[in-house]
Amino acid sequence: MEYNAAKISIIIPSLEPNNKLLKLLGDLQTELEKAENSDIKAEILIVDDGSGQEYAHIFEQARDCYGCILLRHAVNLGKGRALKTAFNYCLNEFPDFYGVVTVDSDGQHTADDIIGCIRVLQDENYLILGCRNFSQKGIPLKSGFGNKLTRTVFHFLGGVSISDTQTGLRVIPAGLLATMLAIPGERFEYEMNMLIECGLQGIKIKEVPIQTIYEDNNSGTHFNPLFDSLKIYATFLKYIASSLSASFIDFFIFWVLTGLIPNVAIAMIFSRAGAMTFNFTVNRNIVFRSRKNVFIQALKYLILAGASGTAAYYIIMFMHGYLPLLVSKIIAETALFLINYYFQRKKIFNRD
Repeated sequence: MEYNAAKISIIIPSLEPNNKLLKLLGDLQTELEKAENSDIKAEILIVDDGSGQEYAHIFEQARDCYGCILLRHAVNLGKGRALKTAFNYCLNEFPDFYGVVTVDSDGQHTADDIIGCIRVLQDENYLILGCRNFSQKGIPLKSGFGNKLTRTVFHFLGGVSISDTQTGLRVIPAGLLATMLAIPGERFEYEMNMLIECGLQGIKIKEVPIQTIYEDNNSGTHFNPLFDSLKIYATFLKYIASSLSASFIDFFIFWVLTGLIPNVAIAMIFSRAGAMTFNFTVNRNIVFRSRKNVFIQALKYLILAGASGTAAYYIIMFMHGYLPLLVSKIIAETALFLINYYFQRKKIFNRD
């Protein structure tokens, strides 16, 4: 890879930084000036995300002493918005740039790792992640557990296996930047949305091992483990809300019809038809945002729904010998929920 034909923009969103930011800039300057790294042409963009006058001197020093481009938010708008501000700037001001690398300002990323991730950038349109090792000793419990839980949930719901879903060190080629700019999310949830969008669009992801650094129990971070985790997990709700709503419609129609007619099979056919129409429409247009041939997708969906409905019927009839009918219905549909999701994401509404 030759970098002399295009620039790399190093983007650092920052809220109320300390001297770790200035140390990082000094280390980056040293690395970029080394003879062996002279092929990398980089601009450093710092986004002051509404830090206030108290921190103005740090940003001014970054601009005046290290030659950084300084972009400012008048108020705190969130990390996602700060990244988008920088992405938009690059697309407008650097028409020949090669890509960007996003970096946290709290000391978690070393200049050496940043340069190492940049060097992995190739012509292909894929996202590069600098991934930490959460199995080693010294990792704060909330960080280690939170990341392991998130990557497990993300692997199932998003269909992509990533070892560090919350890493802020990411290299994005210029060809993907407009796509990333359009992804919803203004705060920490934006980075998870980015990974979800890659899974939906079939964008390749490459992991690069980096150092795992947590100084002072990661006290410099503005990530709130409770509220920001809720925002991140909230991005998954769109994947399950449609199915839960369809299940409610299915259950309600089934309940009404079984009260009017004694035939369970007929009640199931009509209840599932109503739920299917709703679920297919919402999943195709809102959840998975798929634009493939609607007739082929509908046919696949009908096959899945038929198989699922048949399985649900026999499960309900078997369990009805031991449990009330509605209880049997709930258990059967819950058991089939995850299976249906997997096949819809992987086989019907995929974008591959």
